[in-house]
Amino acid sequence: MQDIIKSFTRNTLGCNCPDKVFEQIDINQSPEQFQDLGCEALISIGGRLMVLLISAEDGESLQTSLTDYFERGKQYRDERGFNRFRLTIACDNADSIRALMMEQFQGLDNIDDRLHLHVIKKSDVPQL
Repeated sequence: MQDIIKSFTRNTLGCNCPDKVFEQIDINQSPEQFQDLGCEALISIGGRLMVLLISAEDGESLQTSLTDYFERGKQYRDERGFNRFRLTIACDNADSIRALMMEQFQGLDNIDDRLHLHVIKKSDVPQL
């Protein structure tokens, strides 16, 4: 599983974390902090990187909750001493909604350079 997560994080999300970070990977299929918003999994990598995976039919259904995801993600990141939080939305029409979702993300308040949004195809998400 370590190699799968490492490949996904580096090749799909563009993370440049050193190899040592990938020695500890925890996958939480039902993170309490995000249960009411819905998510597939929260991946914690080396105590430095958090990746929250969300599966959506279309990005439009998530527009109103982007603020909630990032507020909670930032709080979770900061409380636990992580460096980065990457919200990863997987949907079949990723190519057609990516620009809209990125525009919304950039318009959010309290976004810092350690918060990231990725919109990817469902087929790019590894089996966890």
